[in-house]
Amino acid sequence: MKQKTFIIIAMVLVFAFIADVNSQTDVASQKLSYAETAINQAFLAVYDAEQSGANVSSLITQLNDAQLLLADSKNAYRAGDENSALDNVELIVQASYEVKANAQLAKQTAISSAESAFTTNMILSIAGIFVLFAGLFIVWRFIKGRYLSDMCNSKPEVISNEAP
Repeated sequence: MKQKTFIIIAMVLVFAFIADVNSQTDVASQKLSYAETAINQAFLAVYDAEQSGANVSSLITQLNDAQLLLADSKNAYRAGDENSALDNVELIVQASYEVKANAQLAKQTAISSAESAFTTNMILSIAGIFVLFAGLFIVWRFIKGRYLSDMCNSKPEVISNEAP
Protein backbone atom coordinates (compact mmCIF):
# COMPACT_ATOMS: atom_id res chain seq x y z
CA MET A 1 0.00 0.00 0.00
CA LYS A 2 2.84 2.36 0.82
CA GLN A 3 4.40 1.66 -2.53
CA LYS A 4 1.16 2.47 -4.39
CA THR A 5 0.76 5.68 -2.40
CA PHE A 6 4.36 6.64 -3.16
CA ILE A 7 3.88 5.97 -6.88
CA ILE A 8 0.65 7.98 -6.94
CA ILE A 9 2.29 10.89 -5.11
CA ALA A 10 5.30 10.72 -7.44
CA MET A 11 3.05 10.71 -10.50
CA VAL A 12 1.06 13.67 -9.15
CA LEU A 13 4.28 15.61 -8.54
CA VAL A 14 5.63 14.78 -12.02
CA PHE A 15 2.37 15.86 -13.66
CA ALA A 16 2.29 19.02 -11.53
CA PHE A 17 5.86 19.82 -12.59
CA ILE A 18 5.04 19.21 -16.26
CA ALA A 19 1.89 21.33 -15.95
CA ASP A 20 3.92 24.09 -14.26
CA VAL A 21 6.55 23.99 -17.01
CA ASN A 22 3.83 24.07 -19.68
CA SER A 23 2.06 26.96 -17.96
CA GLN A 24 5.35 28.89 -17.75
CA THR A 25 5.93 28.17 -21.43
CA ASP A 26 2.40 29.32 -22.21
CA VAL A 27 2.94 32.50 -20.19
CA ALA A 28 6.17 33.21 -22.06
CA SER A 29 4.48 32.53 -25.38
CA GLN A 30 1.55 34.78 -24.45
CA LYS A 31 3.83 37.61 -23.37
CA LEU A 32 5.83 37.38 -26.60
CA SER A 33 2.59 37.33 -28.57
CA TYR A 34 1.40 40.39 -26.62
CA ALA A 35 4.67 42.20 -27.38
CA GLU A 36 4.33 41.34 -31.07
CA THR A 37 0.76 42.67 -31.09
CA ALA A 38 1.95 45.89 -29.45
CA ILE A 39 4.63 46.32 -32.13
CA ASN A 40 2.06 45.68 -34.88
CA GLN A 41 -0.27 48.32 -33.42
CA ALA A 42 2.63 50.77 -33.20
CA PHE A 43 3.51 50.02 -36.83
CA LEU A 44 -0.05 50.76 -37.92
CA ALA A 45 0.00 54.03 -35.98
CA VAL A 46 3.30 55.01 -37.65
CA TYR A 47 1.85 54.09 -41.05
CA ASP A 48 -1.22 56.27 -40.42
CA ALA A 49 1.03 59.14 -39.32
CA GLU A 50 3.12 58.76 -42.46
CA GLN A 51 -0.02 58.78 -44.63
CA SER A 52 -0.99 62.04 -42.93
CA GLY A 53 2.30 63.60 -43.98
CA ALA A 54 4.16 63.42 -40.68
CA ASN A 55 7.91 62.90 -40.47
CA VAL A 56 8.18 59.41 -38.99
CA SER A 57 11.87 58.61 -39.50
CA SER A 58 12.71 58.67 -35.78
CA LEU A 59 9.62 56.61 -34.99
CA ILE A 60 10.64 54.00 -37.54
CA THR A 61 14.08 53.80 -35.92
CA GLN A 62 12.51 53.24 -32.50
CA LEU A 63 10.13 50.67 -33.96
CA ASN A 64 13.01 48.82 -35.61
CA ASP A 65 14.87 48.72 -32.28
CA ALA A 66 11.82 47.23 -30.57
CA GLN A 67 11.45 44.74 -33.43
CA LEU A 68 15.09 43.65 -32.99
CA LEU A 69 14.52 43.14 -29.26
CA LEU A 70 11.45 41.06 -30.05
CA ALA A 71 13.41 38.95 -32.51
CA ASP A 72 16.13 38.37 -29.89
CA SER A 73 13.49 37.40 -27.34
CA LYS A 74 11.83 34.99 -29.75
CA ASN A 75 15.18 33.42 -30.56
CA ALA A 76 15.91 32.99 -26.85
CA TYR A 77 12.45 31.45 -26.36
CA ARG A 78 13.01 29.00 -29.19
CA ALA A 79 16.39 28.10 -27.70
CA GLY A 80 14.63 27.32 -24.43
CA ASP A 81 15.89 30.29 -22.41
CA GLU A 82 12.54 31.64 -21.25
CA ASN A 83 14.02 34.00 -18.66
CA SER A 84 16.07 35.83 -21.30
CA ALA A 85 13.06 35.83 -23.58
CA LEU A 86 10.89 37.52 -20.97
CA ASP A 87 13.52 40.05 -19.85
CA ASN A 88 12.88 42.39 -22.79
CA VAL A 89 9.11 41.94 -23.13
CA GLU A 90 8.18 44.87 -20.88
CA LEU A 91 10.76 47.06 -22.60
CA ILE A 92 9.35 46.07 -25.99
CA VAL A 93 5.76 46.79 -24.95
CA GLN A 94 6.72 50.10 -23.35
CA ALA A 95 8.68 51.15 -26.45
CA SER A 96 5.77 50.13 -28.68
CA TYR A 97 3.28 52.18 -26.68
CA GLU A 98 5.65 55.15 -26.72
CA VAL A 99 6.05 54.89 -30.49
CA LYS A 100 2.28 54.55 -30.90
CA ALA A 101 1.63 57.65 -28.76
CA ASN A 102 4.29 59.66 -30.60
CA ALA A 103 2.89 58.51 -33.96
CA GLN A 104 -0.60 59.64 -33.00
CA LEU A 105 0.79 62.99 -31.85
CA ALA A 106 2.77 63.36 -35.10
CA LYS A 107 -0.36 62.50 -37.09
CA GLN A 108 -2.40 65.16 -35.28
CA THR A 109 0.39 67.70 -35.77
CA ALA A 110 0.62 66.89 -39.48
CA ILE A 111 -3.14 67.15 -39.92
CA SER A 112 -3.21 70.47 -38.05
CA SER A 113 -0.31 71.77 -40.14
CA ALA A 114 -2.00 70.68 -43.38
CA GLU A 115 -5.25 72.35 -42.37
CA SER A 116 -3.38 75.54 -41.50
CA ALA A 117 -1.53 75.50 -44.82
CA PHE A 118 -4.80 74.92 -46.67
CA THR A 119 -6.48 77.82 -44.89
CA THR A 120 -3.53 80.10 -45.61
CA ASN A 121 -3.52 79.11 -49.28
CA MET A 122 -7.26 79.73 -49.57
CA ILE A 123 -7.02 83.17 -47.96
CA LEU A 124 -4.07 84.17 -50.15
CA SER A 125 -5.82 82.87 -53.27
CA ILE A 126 -8.98 84.83 -52.54
CA ALA A 127 -6.95 87.96 -51.76
CA GLY A 128 -5.03 87.45 -55.02
CA ILE A 129 -8.28 87.24 -56.96
CA PHE A 130 -9.48 90.53 -55.44
CA VAL A 131 -6.15 92.22 -56.21
CA LEU A 132 -6.30 90.93 -59.79
CA PHE A 133 -9.84 92.26 -60.33
CA ALA A 134 -8.97 95.59 -58.67
CA GLY A 135 -5.94 95.90 -60.97
CA LEU A 136 -8.03 95.06 -64.02
CA PHE A 137 -10.65 97.60 -62.94
CA ILE A 138 -7.99 100.33 -62.57
CA VAL A 139 -6.50 99.51 -65.99
CA TRP A 140 -10.00 99.54 -67.54
CA ARG A 141 -10.79 102.92 -65.99
CA PHE A 142 -7.49 104.30 -67.27
CA ILE A 143 -8.07 103.02 -70.81
CA LYS A 144 -11.70 104.21 -70.78
CA GLY A 145 -10.63 107.66 -69.58
CA ARG A 146 -8.00 107.94 -72.30
CA TYR A 147 -10.46 106.81 -74.94
CA LEU A 148 -13.10 109.30 -73.85
CA SER A 149 -10.51 112.04 -73.62
CA ASP A 150 -9.29 111.27 -77.12
CA MET A 151 -12.86 111.25 -78.43
CA CYS A 152 -13.70 114.60 -76.83
CA ASN A 153 -10.54 116.29 -78.09
CA SER A 154 -10.79 115.06 -81.63
CA LYS A 155 -11.93 117.36 -84.42
CA PRO A 156 -14.94 116.33 -86.40
CA GLU A 157 -14.41 115.49 -90.01
CA VAL A 158 -16.73 117.11 -92.51
CA ILE A 159 -18.03 114.87 -95.17
CA SER A 160 -19.61 116.45 -98.19
CA ASN A 161 -22.32 114.95 -100.22
CA GLU A 162 -20.74 116.06 -103.45
CA ALA A 163 -18.90 113.63 -105.50
CA PRO A 164 -15.30 114.47 -106.22
